[in-house]
Amino acid sequence: MKRFSFLIAAGGMGSRIGGIPKQFRKLQGYPLWIWSVKICEKLHDLDLIHESVMVFPEGTDLDEYCEIIPLFSVPLKFVCGGKSRRDSVIKGLEACSGEFVLIHDGARPFLKISTCQNLIRSTTHEEGAIPFLAISDALKKVSPSHTLQTEDRDCFIITQTPQSFYRENILHVLQSAAEDVHDEAEAWVNDGRHLNLVEGDPLNFKITYEKDWAMATMIAASKSELRTGFGFDIHPLVPGKKLTLAGVKLHDFPLGLQGHSDADVVAHAISDALLGAAGLPDIGTLFPVSDETYANADSMELLSTVIERVNSNGWAVQWIDIVINAQKPILAGFLDQMKMNIGSLITGGNVNNLPLNIKVKSGELTGAVGNLECIKCYAVATLARLQVVNLSKEGREGALSE
Repeated sequence: MKRFSFLIAAGGMGSRIGGIPKQFRKLQGYPLWIWSVKICEKLHDLDLIHESVMVFPEGTDLDEYCEIIPLFSVPLKFVCGGKSRRDSVIKGLEACSGEFVLIHDGARPFLKISTCQNLIRSTTHEEGAIPFLAISDALKKVSPSHTLQTEDRDCFIITQTPQSFYRENILHVLQSAAEDVHDEAEAWVNDGRHLNLVEGDPLNFKITYEKDWAMATMIAASKSELRTGFGFDIHPLVPGKKLTLAGVKLHDFPLGLQGHSDADVVAHAISDALLGAAGLPDIGTLFPVSDETYANADSMELLSTVIERVNSNGWAVQWIDIVINAQKPILAGFLDQMKMNIGSLITGGNVNNLPLNIKVKSGELTGAVGNLECIKCYAVATLARLQVVNLSKEGREGALSE
């Protein structure tokens, strides 16, 4: 039986899409590279591969990623790449132990198991195999003067990854290839070797530009389970306490909220909404008032713990809608900072397109809120659990299927 390694090439900087390297961008709440590792899990469970090797950009601190290796059933190695794709793949191949190797772009998150099975069957010691797509659109060539010339599309194909080879041969080929070679298939053919063509899949596209990311986001959303949770909190207003809402300290207001922690009703309501959607115990159970550890605790730190727990159970925050019910103080000027405080916890520091909204309603001078006896907060959270991987050790048995 052929012994295959699965090499994920994720060593580029993604300059054409901009921002952080695309392999670290979160697609529906998960780093893009995780999607390829999930494919490896399935291939390993089917006994089609025996290990996965992930090539990250040159200079990456690998210690941070090594901590999650035990969370995967497939043996997983991390290595740093080089200055070019060729150099990165060579480093990955040197870390592989399989007789054969599937080399996959880490920016193709929707690879199917059947494509890999066909590639494995079509690979020999002397012949590589690659997936391809026929071109269905009219094909034009643009001249330097911007005139168009129609080409015979039957003479062209689109190639994809993974590309499959006998490992020693492709390693030798790449070591002898030009540094600017576009992919392994190009180097293989330039060396005079034969490639078998396997039918590819249109969904196995490479994320290169922002429009590709938009398409991937729509596809990923179709693979998710959605849940909604509701949260509510109320604390009395009393003198002698400092008022804190969503981590914003309103020092000039003479009243504050009374509670075991800092009584931040916004953080508490959001926490319960998230925990409810994820099917987890409420904050009173997780952070009981009987535990002095949480006396005067920073509720935004507790919210951060809640978000980590929700994420570790496979859930990603899609949206949070918040209503603060307060007569005083006037909060309109603080809403942007509140959104920033909450949103940065959800996104890991990315403050663009924060997934939440905050509204304020007065008590209309009636009831407990209107009489400045208390402040209330309501929150509704929507979570998505993707068919990718559950990163919690407890959740391994509930890993989601394709």
